[in-house]
Amino acid sequence: MTKTRGGIPPGVTIIRTLSRIVPRSSRDDWRAEWIAELTHAWRDNESSDARLRFRALGAVADAFWLRRNRADHSRLEPTMLAHDVRFAARTLLRRPAFTTIVVATLALCIGASSAVFSIVESVLLRGLSYRDLDRLVAVWSNNPKEKNDRYQVSVGDYYDWRQRSRSFEQLAGYFPIWNATYTAPDVAERLSVGAVTANFLRTLGVRPLIGRDFADGEDRPGAPQVAILSHSFWSRFFHDDASAIGKVVNLDGQPYVVAGVMPPEFTFPQNKVDLMVPLPILGSYLDRREVHLLSVIGRLRAGVTIERARRDLGPITAQIVAEHPKDDAGLGVTVNPLTDDLLGDVRRPILVLFAAVCAVLLIGCANVANLMLSRATGRRQELAVRMAMGAEPGTIARQLLTESALIASTSGVLGIALAFAVTRAIANVLPESIGRIGQVRVDGSVLGFTSIVCIIVALLCGIAPAIRGARGATRDALTDAARGSSRGRRARRLHSVLVVAELALALVLTVSAGLLVNSFARLTRTDPGFRTDHLVRMKIALPSATYPRGAKRDHFFESLLREAATLPGAQSAGFVSRFPLHDGHLTTGVLVEGAPYSERDQLPSAEYRLASAGYFKTMGIPILAGREFESSDKADSTSLPVAVINRAASIRFFGVTNAVGKRLSLSGPKGPYLTVIGVVGDVHTISLREPPLAEVYLSSRQGQPSAGSIVVRYAAGQSSIVSRVRRIVTSLDKTLPVFDVQSVEEVMAAASVSERFTTTVLSSFAILALVLAALGTYGVIAYGVAERTREIGVRMALGARASQVLTMVLREGMLMFAVALPIALLAVWWTNRALTSLLFAIPASDPTTIASAVLTLGAVTAAACYIPARRAAHVDPTIAIRGESAG
Repeated sequence: MTKTRGGIPPGVTIIRTLSRIVPRSSRDDWRAEWIAELTHAWRDNESSDARLRFRALGAVADAFWLRRNRADHSRLEPTMLAHDVRFAARTLLRRPAFTTIVVATLALCIGASSAVFSIVESVLLRGLSYRDLDRLVAVWSNNPKEKNDRYQVSVGDYYDWRQRSRSFEQLAGYFPIWNATYTAPDVAERLSVGAVTANFLRTLGVRPLIGRDFADGEDRPGAPQVAILSHSFWSRFFHDDASAIGKVVNLDGQPYVVAGVMPPEFTFPQNKVDLMVPLPILGSYLDRREVHLLSVIGRLRAGVTIERARRDLGPITAQIVAEHPKDDAGLGVTVNPLTDDLLGDVRRPILVLFAAVCAVLLIGCANVANLMLSRATGRRQELAVRMAMGAEPGTIARQLLTESALIASTSGVLGIALAFAVTRAIANVLPESIGRIGQVRVDGSVLGFTSIVCIIVALLCGIAPAIRGARGATRDALTDAARGSSRGRRARRLHSVLVVAELALALVLTVSAGLLVNSFARLTRTDPGFRTDHLVRMKIALPSATYPRGAKRDHFFESLLREAATLPGAQSAGFVSRFPLHDGHLTTGVLVEGAPYSERDQLPSAEYRLASAGYFKTMGIPILAGREFESSDKADSTSLPVAVINRAASIRFFGVTNAVGKRLSLSGPKGPYLTVIGVVGDVHTISLREPPLAEVYLSSRQGQPSAGSIVVRYAAGQSSIVSRVRRIVTSLDKTLPVFDVQSVEEVMAAASVSERFTTTVLSSFAILALVLAALGTYGVIAYGVAERTREIGVRMALGARASQVLTMVLREGMLMFAVALPIALLAVWWTNRALTSLLFAIPASDPTTIASAVLTLGAVTAAACYIPARRAAHVDPTIAIRGESAG
């Protein structure tokens, strides 16, 4: 065993001589700090006599620097702060392992919190960059019969609301998911188009970057066709050229004059669009009041509340229903704040993640505070020497806080670098439909947040060690090491409190992550109603100008499907107008033949799709009764109008599972009536979370759609199907693009992307919390063993067995876990209410998940306790009693 050296260290005389150079106001502190540093190194046998004298000579530059740069001012001036920082840096560099651990821990926690805050700031705080956002509302029809209070609005109802209401400064409508083919020399690309009313941008309170807004009347049929481009579309196809204003873009063969370009930060509600055009692009839908397809945004007049707007629109809607009972029977009106309407689905998961990362940050701070407490306790000798040399407790506390601030600042810089990488990764994973998700970045607001976090971290990690160090720096500490003093009981108690907090927070995160993992697993195991393997889908759209309804359109799709089905490796091919879990939904009213009907009745609705012969076979959707469509189901007088319905529709409309031979109408009592020729299995069309809806399929040859998805099932290993289908399309019409190509497995992955993101990130935070909690527990137990080495040695000398010592130490660690458990379970009960809306087919209080999390954390805690407990059990009593540490 190496003994502690006593006496006056070499180099002290040099320091005392140099102190005369230092200004009087700084002299005492400067001399005490240098002598304490030399004494600590001398007593711990860190350096030889020569090296200590050489280290003392390093104070020459320090003394002359103070002499030159510091007058006789107060001790807290910037030059003194610089001196504290230099001393703190030297002290930390002497313990590289300790410094690396605490900086890495805090950098990881700060970086994660900054990255998640960048999402919060961009999506929730800046997500909707519209003027006077608090005055913007979303207005919906309310369909009680469908239990849908966010029912889209017909164009006719929108214009009636706009004309009769007095609560709104502006009332605008839009349809966010229209598609059109953009053609230019060597370009044929399918675009996402927002169809809007002329006052749409004025309602939002935004203006084009260049060019002009839509003019009044340009949203009426027969008006000149104009378009306003998104910034990304303008950059891609016009290379940021301002002369694009006035040029023509061709959409589905129709010319649209470019009127303006939007700024890059503009976010279109609900969906990302490439350009905006007036409503007439929707064609015949404008004249059909029974078709509900518009979303409506209103800007309230100054002083008008949302409740007043509801009271205003209620009687107006009732009057409209009375005027149009056939189309609007039973409808009401819903008015919500626009932020709640557009961000409601993403606000909760993002806030849950932010709360989780804050919990991880607190765990990291508790961990580092524990390490710094242990280090401050281990520096009692050094601090006592400084007190003996005249240093005040406030000076010592200030120096320890400076070390904490230096650690936090360094960690913050590294955390920001980490946040840049993590933020880009998160932005790439989240759905593009989330407002401003493409503009998530580490900006000034995030840097300001990180700065505040660093200040908080410095205080959380440094205040307890500073108080402890200042109070514990007594002359009695000089002899503690030699006596193996057990005066650290209060310090161990504070360590234990911090670890209990870590364990409680870690259990909350582990339970939350476990619930989301189980929820996501159940979601992904949900049967969508069709086979997803070896199936690819791609979209194609025929311009109405060149492919009007009739034989030409019918011939194109029939030729394409026939040739695609006979490709090498292809097993079958089909067509559907809207692909499930991808293309949203379109509903239509259904009238069963023979059912009582009144124009004041609101007809029950069903999902409406057009499908080709072979579609159900290709998708693997089972035929439960009857048959699927055949090529003979054509749109001519020789063919019977037919429909295929799913099981849910058969039960809902006819009360039986086999409705083959029954008839229904999608156009009211005047028909035409469609004969049900088959009943197929239910398919999840909107999302995996929602149950299958009633669906009615019409023959694509009879309905003659202009756009939809081609689906091809292929044999294993046939990856060239898409390129071959493209060649078929080119041979039929070289101007038509094949776009939005995906395997159906990718469609399924996209359908659960938000759930996967939330689950993955929260699980990562939970794992990090478990690791930090384990390290904190290990550190406290190891510290306790080191402090009690002599006690353990005496116990073993008096006959205690190694197993008893092992049990004693393990009991101490598991006691902290037992104290943390009820606190954590109470927190779990309170916090998991926020998870309820994120879970699928599992309750927030699932006992299996909670029990698994408790057992996991218990096992981690036991493992963290076992290593120091095993070390304690192997202490040599003779060496321990003489005073050598077990650690």
